[in-house]
Amino acid sequence: MAESEMIAMEIQVEFLRQCLMAMEDAMQRLGCIGTEHLEDCIRQIRKEGIKLRE
Repeated sequence: MAESEMIAMEIQVEFLRQCLMAMEDAMQRLGCIGTEHLEDCIRQIRKEGIKLRE
């Protein structure tokens, strides 16, 4: 694997890690950590998204 491919992969992994951390933060703010209904929680995050960005 070329060095440029390794760097690109590292950037993608970091981006995904940041996305997961942001989603976890949103779930904590909305109080839906540990729920079995992840799809409902994601819908709620999308609905409340503007408020979470403030």
